Amino acid sequence: VRCLGSVALELCEVAAGRADLFVTMRSSPWDHNAARIILEEAGGAVFTVDGDELPLDQKSTVLAFNAMELKDCILCV
Repeated sequence: VRCLGSVALELCEVAAGRADLFVTMRSSPWDHNAARIILEEAGGAVFTVDGDELPLDQKSTVLAFNAMELKDCILCV
């Protein structure tokens, strides 16, 4: 477990494969939207903790991982 202090940096760490999973509570859109694109282009995914698509215009709990195969496993925890 680690905290770098930047949602965007954490999402890029997941995209680069240096982290498997990232979770943060009440992230603002300006904190995660740009890095979300980087992560998705790298094959990762970003969702809410309910498994829904992350809204682009409101604060959300962010759940990000670098492999779609992890989604079901992570959401059941």
